[in-house]
Amino acid sequence: MMGSAGALKQMESYFADTEDFIVVGCDDLTDLPLDALLARHRENQAVATIGLVPRERVDQYGVVVLDESERIVGFQEKPALGTERSRLVNTGIYAFSRAIFNEIPAATFYDFGKQVFPGLEAARAPFFGFRAPDAYWSDIGTPEEYRRATYDVLEGRFVPIGARPVGVAEDANIATGARIEGKVWIGAGARIEGGAHVVGPSVVGVGASVGRDALVERSVLWDRAEIGAGSRLRDALVGLDYRVEAGSELIACSVANE
Repeated sequence: MMGSAGALKQMESYFADTEDFIVVGCDDLTDLPLDALLARHRENQAVATIGLVPRERVDQYGVVVLDESERIVGFQEKPALGTERSRLVNTGIYAFSRAIFNEIPAATFYDFGKQVFPGLEAARAPFFGFRAPDAYWSDIGTPEEYRRATYDVLEGRFVPIGARPVGVAEDANIATGARIEGKVWIGAGARIEGGAHVVGPSVVGVGASVGRDALVERSVLWDRAEIGAGSRLRDALVGLDYRVEAGSELIACSVANE
C-alpha cells in the first residue's frame, strides 16, 4: 500500500504519452460529467482539478474552499457543524496533468489529501475546483452509504446505464401469499416463501431466499443470502451466502461471512 498518490506514481509509465487524465475513486457511484471536468481542467491549464458536489451537511466529508476564480484556497476535513467554510465536498474524482507526477516521490507512501493537495495549495500552483451542482455522487465505501446509494437507485434518483433498477426476474419464485411492496429488485432464481413480506426500497439478490413469514424492509440481500422463517430485517445489509437464522431480528446493521 503506497497511499492514494503513491499508488498513482507507480503507474507513471502508463501515462508517458498522455498529457491530461482523470482518476476516479473505486468506491464512487456518480454521473459527474467527466468530459466537462476535463475541459475545465484544460481551460485553466491546471496541474490538478477536483470534482466537487454540494452537500447541505458536510461534517462527514472533505470540504474544499474556492476563491472567486474557482482556484482552491483551503480544505477542511469533516468540519464540525457550523464551522464549515464551504458546502462543496471532494468527490475523489480528479483531473491531472502529467506534471502531477513531479509532486509525488517514488517508492514512498504518499497521499493526495494529506500531502499532494496541501502542497499545491501552498505553492499557489494552478489547482482548481470543478463544481458539478447537478451531478449524483455517493462514496459507497461504508455499509451505510452503500445502502443509501442502493435506495437511490431503486427510487430513481440515480439510474445506472443499462440497468433495470426495479422488478422481478422471470425465474424468481414468489409463493402464493407472499407480498412485494414498493420499489424492489428480485434477482434470478430468488425465492420468496408464503407469508413473507418484502418492502422497498429493497434488493433480493440472485439465488437469495426469504423464508416463510419473514419481513425484509429497506434492506439489501446479496446473492444466495438466506433469511430464515419469521425473521425481521429493517435497514439491513446481508452479505453473499450468509444465512440469517429463523426468528432473528436485524435492524440497521450489516452481516457477512468472514
